[in-house]
Amino acid sequence: MGDKRRERGILWSVYRDDEFKEQAREGDERPDFVLRRNGGVNSFGVEVTELYQSESLARIGRIPTYGRDLLAGGRHIHKADLRELKVVTAEHRDNLGNRKGMVDVFFVPKLDPLEYGRRLAERIDDKAQKASGYDRTLSHINLVIHDMTGTFRGWGRGDAAAAVVTSLCYDTIARSPFREIVVITTAEENAWVLVPMKQHLLLSHAYAFDAVYSPLVDSERTEAEWTDAFAQFMCERGFRVYRHVGASEEAAIGYGNASLGIPLGEDLAIYDHADEPLPVGSVAVVCGQTTSPELHAAFSTFLAENVFVSGFIQNAVATPPS
Repeated sequence: MGDKRRERGILWSVYRDDEFKEQAREGDERPDFVLRRNGGVNSFGVEVTELYQSESLARIGRIPTYGRDLLAGGRHIHKADLRELKVVTAEHRDNLGNRKGMVDVFFVPKLDPLEYGRRLAERIDDKAQKASGYDRTLSHINLVIHDMTGTFRGWGRGDAAAAVVTSLCYDTIARSPFREIVVITTAEENAWVLVPMKQHLLLSHAYAFDAVYSPLVDSERTEAEWTDAFAQFMCERGFRVYRHVGASEEAAIGYGNASLGIPLGEDLAIYDHADEPLPVGSVAVVCGQTTSPELHAAFSTFLAENVFVSGFIQNAVATPPS
C-alpha cells in the first residue's frame, strides 16, 4: 500500500466519509489532508502520522516485504536494525521430538506504558515543530496518530484512554498547535478505538479539579465562580483554554474541540464543536495567577492516585490499515 493510500485509510478511520469531503489542492501537501464538513464553509487540515515501538519497527510497518525478507536471509536496511531486528534460528520439532527443520525468527519489543508515553510525546512534538509550514488559510489543524505498538491490546477502552493521556504528555499537548490530537489505538477484543487527547484532558482535569476544589475553599461557590476558578487553574497549568457562552447561557470553558459548562442547577454540560468554527464570542482566558499552591498540589496528588475512565471513547469509523 502506497504512503498516501495508507494515510488516507488512517484518515477515514477517524472521519466519516459521508460527513466530510476531502478538498482538492495544488502544490505542497502540508498538512496531509484538507477536509470540509458537508454543507460547511470552513476547511480544516489533518496531519496523519504513525507511532511504532522504534524506527526499526516503523521500517517493518512501512515496507511490507521487509520482515519476510529478513526471515528469508535478506539484508538489514539500517544498522540499528541489526540490533533491534536480530534474526536467530530456532529448531522446529514435533511433539515426539522429531526434528522437522530450522526456522528463522526475530523478536518485536513491547513498550511499557511509561515508555509509550515518552514516545507518544516525542511524536507529537516532532509534528508540532513542522506546523509552521502548514497552510495558514485553514481554520485549524488536527493531528491523527495511528498507534501501531499494540501496547494496550486487550485493555478496557477507558483504561487504554487513561494510559494514552498521561502527565508524560501534558506539556506536549499544552504547547502543540493542533486543535485536537486523536490517537487510534487497540483496546478490548483488539477493537480500534479513538482517543481525543485534548477532550480527555479537559474532562479529566475538570473532574479532578472539582474533587479537590470544594474542600479547599471557605464557602459554597456558584457555578459561575467554579467556572472562573477552573479557567484560571487550567491557564496557570499552561493550557490555552477559551471562554464562551453555553447553550443555556452559562459560562463555558473550552479546550480544543470540546468545552464544558455548568448550567444553573444542572449537571456538567459537555459541548463537542466537531471541527466547526468555535462558538461566536469565544475569547482566550488570560492568566492572573490566582490559584493557591495548595490547590495545585492537591490536584496533582489526586491525579496521581486516581485514573479517569471516560465513556467518550468511540470505536474507529473504519478499520485502519494494518
